[in-house]
Amino acid sequence: MTHARRGGRGRNRAFTLIELMVAIAVLALILVLMASATDQVRKLFSRSVGQAKSFEAARTAYDLVTRALAGATLNTYLDYDNPAQPSSYVRISEMHFLSGPTSELLSGIVLPGAEIPTWGDAVFFAQPLGFSPDPTTSRLKDLLNAGGFFVEYGDGRNERPSALGDRVPVSLRYRLVEVLEPTAELSMYNHDPRGTNPAKPDPPRAWIAGAVAGQGGQNVRLVADNIIGFFVWPQTADGNFLTNTNRVYDTRVAGALTSPQPPSAHQLPPIVRVVMVAIDEGSASRLDASPGDVSDKIGPAFAGLFDSVTTNEEVDAALRDLELRLAAIPVEFRMFNSYVQLGEAKWNE
Repeated sequence: MTHARRGGRGRNRAFTLIELMVAIAVLALILVLMASATDQVRKLFSRSVGQAKSFEAARTAYDLVTRALAGATLNTYLDYDNPAQPSSYVRISEMHFLSGPTSELLSGIVLPGAEIPTWGDAVFFAQPLGFSPDPTTSRLKDLLNAGGFFVEYGDGRNERPSALGDRVPVSLRYRLVEVLEPTAELSMYNHDPRGTNPAKPDPPRAWIAGAVAGQGGQNVRLVADNIIGFFVWPQTADGNFLTNTNRVYDTRVAGALTSPQPPSAHQLPPIVRVVMVAIDEGSASRLDASPGDVSDKIGPAFAGLFDSVTTNEEVDAALRDLELRLAAIPVEFRMFNSYVQLGEAKWNE
């Protein structure tokens, strides 16, 4: 007995050309999507690493500034108001602490290869850093130095180590720089606070120009690139601002030895609020490469924000506005903000 087979003979069915083309197209699409995602992750990683490095340098710079300010000294002492005819005691010091708008404090001072922004502050003071190029005294760690910090805009040639020459390309950037005058060249002492010593004829702020221009500009050194804003607000422990209407705090203020003495006369502020604004290298490169002057892109973000603030609350509000303005440019930025206590301050109103 035989049985009939159901169905025809079995055979292997191959893919058609259209099916192969569809499969290849789908695979190609998947590969393109994977490559795009990988490239985006790579760019994001590179950008994050670049920002981390940029802001790490800014953090290091900010720590340097705050540590230096905390160690500022004035060595104030009490003496007769008029040694020839004394009537009272007054505070007096041969040293100097000065803060205020950079455009005012450095007015008339030429910075080779750089210019001063129309916004931001500078601060100058004495500190026992022990810096001396003389090998016979370089081991004395408590030698007095004078200097300060401010932001400039330029190619940084003057602050670059001479050994680099032209091997490393220069670029126009906003930079935080430090002025550090060696012990043997302190020009701060060339001013007599009483104005009676003909051997010390310098005006009260003349030493700043000497410190900046001294050693052929070698007293100025780079601290960090891409610092676009630097501000200081001296104040009391209660948060009362101590600057005048021009945002200047000057221990050599006019009438410093009159009675009663002005609050800032020959005494350090107890507290200094320090704000620093940094952008990353990627943002700086884009600003430099785009048409127009970089200051015309950054400057409006600071315009009018800090000119008349008189309280910490107003500073906080101005910083919030600054965040919005910088984000609109747009740039990647970080703000560093803290209160620094000056250990040598002995505030007396």
